[in-house]
Amino acid sequence: VSTQSTWGYQMISDLEKKLVAIGLADGVIKSAQKNKSLMERLKKVMELAKIESCPKPKGALLYKIASKVPAGFDHRLDLLVSYVVADKINTDLQLEAALAYIKTIGEAVVNAKEFEEMAGVGIVISEAEIKKAVNEFVEAQKSEILKERYTFNFGGLLFKIKEKLKWADGKKVMDQLDALKVQLLGPMTKDDEGMKKSKNKEEATKANKSDAEEYKKERLSKIVARDLSSALNTKELLEKHKKNAGGPVVTRFPPEPNGILHIGHAKAMRHNFTLAEDYDGVCYLRFDDTNPEKENITFIRNIEMCVGWLGYKPWKTTFASDYFQQLYDYAVVLIKKGKAYVCHQTKEQIAECRPKSIESPWRNRPIEESLKLFEWMRQGRFKEKEAMLRLKIDMKHPNPCMRDPVAYRIKFVPHPHAGDKWCVYPMYDFTHCINDSLENITHSCCSLEFEIRRDLYYWILEALEIYRPYVWEFSRLNVSHTVLSKRLLQSLLDDKAILGWDDPRLMTLLGLKRRGVRPEAINEFCDLVGVTRRGNEMLISDKLFEFCIRQDLDPICPRTMTVIDPLLVVLKNKPDDFSKAFEANIFPKDPTKGKQTYCLTKKIYIERTDYQAEAPASFFGLTKKQMVLLKYGAWIRFESEMLNEKGELVGIEASLIEEKQEKIPGVIHWVSTSHALRAEVRLFDKLFVDEDPKIRGKNWKEGVNIKSLTIADLSLIHI
Repeated sequence: VSTQSTWGYQMISDLEKKLVAIGLADGVIKSAQKNKSLMERLKKVMELAKIESCPKPKGALLYKIASKVPAGFDHRLDLLVSYVVADKINTDLQLEAALAYIKTIGEAVVNAKEFEEMAGVGIVISEAEIKKAVNEFVEAQKSEILKERYTFNFGGLLFKIKEKLKWADGKKVMDQLDALKVQLLGPMTKDDEGMKKSKNKEEATKANKSDAEEYKKERLSKIVARDLSSALNTKELLEKHKKNAGGPVVTRFPPEPNGILHIGHAKAMRHNFTLAEDYDGVCYLRFDDTNPEKENITFIRNIEMCVGWLGYKPWKTTFASDYFQQLYDYAVVLIKKGKAYVCHQTKEQIAECRPKSIESPWRNRPIEESLKLFEWMRQGRFKEKEAMLRLKIDMKHPNPCMRDPVAYRIKFVPHPHAGDKWCVYPMYDFTHCINDSLENITHSCCSLEFEIRRDLYYWILEALEIYRPYVWEFSRLNVSHTVLSKRLLQSLLDDKAILGWDDPRLMTLLGLKRRGVRPEAINEFCDLVGVTRRGNEMLISDKLFEFCIRQDLDPICPRTMTVIDPLLVVLKNKPDDFSKAFEANIFPKDPTKGKQTYCLTKKIYIERTDYQAEAPASFFGLTKKQMVLLKYGAWIRFESEMLNEKGELVGIEASLIEEKQEKIPGVIHWVSTSHALRAEVRLFDKLFVDEDPKIRGKNWKEGVNIKSLTIADLSLIHI
């Protein structure tokens, strides 16, 4: 451990000893020491834990608390640590659920009962219960297992068992299933291996179709969330809704037109459009355009383009601003019911009073007075921030969102869609629930951070006595080595760390489109990731996305050879007019799609990195003692180096060996000098060196990969 650290040698040394004592691996500790914010968090966690040592699994959970709890939630560390130390939270799944809960409630007071229920505290699944459940599942599928033997989908069976035994030890479940498998089928034989290999594509396709149909049937049944009495519709409201709805399932994709869409929006799009399609329903594209200061027509047009590019056709395209008059009228209704009032507190005063449950001095003003003042707000008689409309709910409510939230504010800004008719604009929380109701949305799906607003959503609709859609929250998409937040992306743009919203290193849809990623790959990635209620802290590996891109492009992209950093090679044993053609598949995996010809000439270029004068045994390129095979061509052997006046390497003289050589492991690509086109190649790498950029807290920008873009303007492409 470096003594130059600003931490001080002794402090880090003591902490390192504690981390070793809780079972953290040396590599994990060394990696953590590179991150000051994480080390500070680990120090705090260990102080709260008050333990000198513990079993490795418990230590891993304590480390995850330090690394996974978002910045700004340090006041929740004590709660999480205490539950882990007391063996009330024992698994990753429990910790993920606990993290999801604390993020959901924000600054609200923790309800111990709700917290423990969500995190599975106190639920112990005994080995006897595991054995019984596994036996029941296996017995139910016994005939199919005996028929298909080791080709049976045991992975799917395991998933179903784990769904039933959510809080059971996963290893014990798997061990029990494996034991029953061997007990029922015996050890795997050669015939079993043959059955596995020969399971034909027709059966696999049939199974996939069957699974898809089953998934379709179960999809709506899995959409469950926190129940509220205010969410219940009357018989009359339901009948009216069914009469006016566009289908049995009506969803909406509701972006705010104040930024560029990213892959997280693609996931939301995929869920909403396909959910409606699966049930012969319809999906709206609705622009939640409630803030005229940040929205513009460019963002609107870009969003429309991206929705179409991904292959979706909205049933209708609407705007929240289309309903401004109805929203205003509904606000008047709430005032008349004594459920809203005009307030003159400043933003700072509200922020100070809300945590202390202190009521506004204007909270109980006469209804007639609020009606008059609200009309004056609409007429523009107040300055901005001089007055606002607040909902009159409960300043002592445990959910801070229910403490008299603002419903309307004044902004003397023309609206990009509605024009200059209005100078009072509704807040998002007031708007989107009413819009959902007016458009007869059946399933209002949003990301988990909105779960805390569920109470407010239904309070407004209940107070107005209008139809209430079913609200379901799913986890937000987080992809490793990047950020998706508009605020963070804007900060990178301001610092000129990225080239623009369409920078190919970004996960914005414009960036992905410019990179050459097709909609098919994006949609496949969203399907693989799926939609669940597991916490927003889940991080999906960017490698999965890269896999989807490769799978999509592999069968449609013709191949050629390119040298990024050229090094000249002169074939010393061939005449100047030497030329030999080699044939290769345009698509390596499909010879039926055509051939192309590469001409080997006396002078060629190879990658500079494919030559080393002296190299370790692990290097398979060209060296003074090691031959290599030119891809699709023949072998070359080193003869001499070509140096300029400064002694710098400018080329290599080599001999072409056309006789087949045995045991030559290295194969390198090349381009003939006579068939080369100079090009600028841009090589993109991960935008951040950290898997999770937020791990550095406020110093997240320090993790930007300075080598994420390399421009090679001397590259040569075969033509």
